Amino acid sequence: MLIALTDGNKSILADKKLSKNINYYCPSCKSRVYFKKGQVMRPHFAHYNKGDCSAFTEGETEEHLDGKLALARYFEKKGYLVKIEAYLRELKQRPDLLVEKSKQKIAIEFQCSSITIQKMIERTIGYSEAGYKVLWILGSHFHYHHALTNLQKASLYYYSPNDTFLLVQYDTITQKITVHHDFQVDTYGKINCQKHSLILNNPEKISLESKRNHKEKIISSSYFFHTHSQLTRSTRYPSEEKLRFLSLIYQKNDNIISIPIEIYYRVASEWMIQTYHMNWKYQLLVWIESHSKKEIITKNSLRKWLYERIKREEIIYSVIPGLEDKQLLRPHYEFLDFLVKNKGVKKLGSEKWSYQQAAKRFKNLEEKFK
Repeated sequence: MLIALTDGNKSILADKKLSKNINYYCPSCKSRVYFKKGQVMRPHFAHYNKGDCSAFTEGETEEHLDGKLALARYFEKKGYLVKIEAYLRELKQRPDLLVEKSKQKIAIEFQCSSITIQKMIERTIGYSEAGYKVLWILGSHFHYHHALTNLQKASLYYYSPNDTFLLVQYDTITQKITVHHDFQVDTYGKINCQKHSLILNNPEKISLESKRNHKEKIISSSYFFHTHSQLTRSTRYPSEEKLRFLSLIYQKNDNIISIPIEIYYRVASEWMIQTYHMNWKYQLLVWIESHSKKEIITKNSLRKWLYERIKREEIIYSVIPGLEDKQLLRPHYEFLDFLVKNKGVKKLGSEKWSYQQAAKRFKNLEEKFK
């Protein structure tokens, strides 16, 4: 830990100038701790017995200690009131940093060591229910490399002014904060995003304005044929998710030749959904086609349908704390927009559609890809 109490109950930051001959106490359990300093490790305090305190996990890395202190100084320069390792008694939790500005309190966790996703979610929910916003900043072991891991998804922060999710990471070697945002799946299923960085000692601000050109995807017939060929090959040794999809289409009297090519289409926000992308699109399409011609489909009916599927685990989302209706429905809105272009549905407003016609089924490949 970086903070301890003295005999006068005064908080003190670990510093190489401190004496080892003074009594220091844990701010949480109040037991005696000892001061450690050396040639390699940053000065810090530690419990005599590691199991004595539930609020601290001993064995913090140099990266974690350095990062907490550097990030604390950064937020202080930005005008925030910063508390390092502040103990939140009502939660029995101790965020790495607690920052406050304009009555907004943010619990910051600089995550450098392994942690279960369930533990991350429990902490996030605990902070949120107590009125704190939560920002996870990832250390070097968890930096983003062209694909979102489940842990990275669990650490996403929803930034409402730009309607985007943020993935924040910090490198203690380069002293660089990097923010990834505006995640989108491209035509071939690859996740792309925007990236902005700054050096902590540099006064510039991180811009979250998207520079991506949100052009309509131009899809050639060769794309659909390529996607179909991939699907066909995967059925030779199908994964569990492919088996669920094949079982679903067979139950609906479809097969991999007859299924509509609309479900091959990739939508930008589908990275949020764990269920195989053709599976959830097929489910949505079949539900739409269960309506009478020109029958109205509303946001509320779509939401009700989706929550029923989520409850039955027929559509599974990635674990992203604080995911609300707006984000849950986004991939489905995007797929509905594609169906509008294909004349399957008609848009009547921002949150209302009417069913027009069923997507075409096919008898053979020549018909499907002519």
